[in-house]
Amino acid sequence: MSVRLRVCGPRDYPALLGIVDDPDVAFDLFPGMPPPAMFYVRPDAGSGAGPVFVAESTGDGRVVGGGRIEQGGFSYFVRRTEWRQGYGTRIAELMLIEHRRRHPSRPAVLAVKRENPASIRIVERLGFRFAGLVGRDPVMLKFVSGPDVGIAVA
Repeated sequence: MSVRLRVCGPRDYPALLGIVDDPDVAFDLFPGMPPPAMFYVRPDAGSGAGPVFVAESTGDGRVVGGGRIEQGGFSYFVRRTEWRQGYGTRIAELMLIEHRRRHPSRPAVLAVKRENPASIRIVERLGFRFAGLVGRDPVMLKFVSGPDVGIAVA
């Protein structure tokens, strides 16, 4: 299983919206009430976040997930049919590399829902450390990377 990231373009919107519109995926991307998926996918939709990335399988080019550079960190997501195959770990790893390229001296901060043990394991495996709750929300956990956490930037 090999994955590559590339910046999302308009031709990618249908594939990404198909993933992000899935309630099981949106559960972790949108705390509380989900906004329209296009708000997440389109960098020009006024969210204030950075670019959106498409994660493609290098074997057959199918879109297996993606991610977005956020203020202070990044988010990532995986198509539900691809869960438990290692794509989440690889996409998160590539998003961490992208975050470090853009912000070499800043740690990445991730918010992970308490009900998502798979993502908690992924971020801990990448060297993120639990740093408390996100605000006063007992459901959202904050994880922070350190300068030497995870992997080297190529």
